[in-house]
Amino acid sequence: MFEIEKKTVTSPTGEQRLHYQVSGTIDIESIAELKRLLLEGLSSSEHLVLDWNAVEDVDFTALQLMCAFNIYAREQGKIFELKNRFTPPISEAIRRLGFMRETGCSKERKDHCLWVNSGAAKA
Repeated sequence: MFEIEKKTVTSPTGEQRLHYQVSGTIDIESIAELKRLLLEGLSSSEHLVLDWNAVEDVDFTALQLMCAFNIYAREQGKIFELKNRFTPPISEAIRRLGFMRETGCSKERKDHCLWVNSGAAKA
């Protein structure tokens, strides 16, 4: 089951961030709802955080949406953070689906690619 908890968090510098805590499985059945929430969140916040700490599994559509949304947020001049994207079950899905990268794709700078795992700093 796919669930999202939404809250506004204030950073140590006083910046307001919209934080979505996702749990369950993100797949073709839940992707439209996730996309709607991401677009809604980005329209109301300069900094959107999506936390996958409690995500159990993802499919190709989830990873593809994250790529597209990451690029879209940067084009809009906003910040998108995907936290806890390298937990064991997610890392396995990223590898299995062919998303794990050593460098970013041609549409992104290397340091902006969500699927370049440079260690614990990106987790």
